[in-house]
Amino acid sequence: MKIMNGPTVSQKMMLPGIIVLKALTPRVESVNEGLQTQVDGASQINEAMPNLSEAVRQTADFVRQSNSAISNLNDIAQNLQDGVAHFRLKKAG
Repeated sequence: MKIMNGPTVSQKMMLPGIIVLKALTPRVESVNEGLQTQVDGASQINEAMPNLSEAVRQTADFVRQSNSAISNLNDIAQNLQDGVAHFRLKKAG
């Protein structure tokens, strides 16, 4: 017949480990929450990238169109200057 007077040797050895694990649990949960926040942020960035790429493409198209329009206006202005250069004004008086 065996008499149990308290925890066994193996139970005594496990107790400090259990205490440490219980102490670490809030820290692990905090790290897990932080990681989840980073994952959520990365997902939002992933979703935004195609929109940003499209906005950049549209801006580049607009800049090309603007440059073309400016070039055309410069040509028209030069032609106008060339056409007006043939005229001379008489002095009043």
